[in-house]
Amino acid sequence: MTSMQIFYMVIAAVIVSAVFLLRFIYKKSFMLQTPVMPKPPLPCQPDDYYLPYENVLFTAADGVVLKGWFIPSTNEDSSETVIICHGRGSNKGQLLQKTHFLAEKYNLFYFDFRACGESKGNMSTIGYMETRDFDAAYTFLKTNKEGYADRVAVMGCSVGGSVAIYGAVKYPEICGIITESTFLSLRSVVENWCRSKMPLFTVFVPLTLSFYRRRLKTDPELFSPLFNAPRLKCPVLFIHGDNDRLIPETDRKELVNICGSSYKEEFIVSGATHTKCAETGGVMYRERISAFLEKIFCSADKNTIAPAQEMKITTENESAPDELITENETRCENAAAAAQIPTAKHSTAEIQTEAKKKKNKKKKK
Repeated sequence: MTSMQIFYMVIAAVIVSAVFLLRFIYKKSFMLQTPVMPKPPLPCQPDDYYLPYENVLFTAADGVVLKGWFIPSTNEDSSETVIICHGRGSNKGQLLQKTHFLAEKYNLFYFDFRACGESKGNMSTIGYMETRDFDAAYTFLKTNKEGYADRVAVMGCSVGGSVAIYGAVKYPEICGIITESTFLSLRSVVENWCRSKMPLFTVFVPLTLSFYRRRLKTDPELFSPLFNAPRLKCPVLFIHGDNDRLIPETDRKELVNICGSSYKEEFIVSGATHTKCAETGGVMYRERISAFLEKIFCSADKNTIAPAQEMKITTENESAPDELITENETRCENAAAAAQIPTAKHSTAEIQTEAKKKKNKKKKK
């Protein structure tokens, strides 16, 4: 075999390898729009918490049918609604477990993003098409729940937080938003995922995203917090876990820094992993969310609330710094133990009995 033949064989091998590599990267790029399968089941229903609710159905601009729950507040006079948006591969029931306590003061509107939970659709993006779902949900709420949603806040987890930021920019009348475990940009979250799952593939992320953009015929990065957070005007509560491998500290800090709101709070949950701040934070998580919502809904001018200092909660293995010790110390001392979010499954008979008790109390009054 001559040296020229060897040369041509090497060139052919390189070309074939490059073709196979490009094909591999192209196939992997479909992961960015493929729904998590199998879909996780709804872990609970509003009935499980004795909450009255309405099953709602509405359609996104591109025809995808979405399903949700509207839960009127147990405070019958409430005209304030919190829209709650779940993360990738999650569903409304999983967030109901963490946030059902808010129904004591506010109306709650949960819905499943496309290809998640009970909603239709066969494509799940990382925030791009989900913005269409939010538009449809917000329009449904404002059109069909007049009197219940005079003031609206949005809470979003992971991808849901990205969508919440988008929503607050598009609809400036939104009073405030809460984001949990929300990424800085599409590229950063994909790179961080690759580092933890497929380290050698990280170098090919730019090419993967290029294939992704070509299929979507748009740049989904334009819908990410990197581009929308600087345009925020309403108050924001950023919640993050300091053990979140998808959202490193540098990304978290940059997201807070670029936020354009004149009022922003940051709540760091020590020991919490991605989207697990409620489970780790427990009572303090619920109190911080409740306090923020009360501030933004009660404030005459939502942009002039006195700013709060960054707070960091502790787990049972850490002692709280002196400045965080409050009258609730005993109740919150063991945050990890207090964080058992109840799933509270009840039988139909129990629910009916509880409903009868509530009716009897009203009659006596």
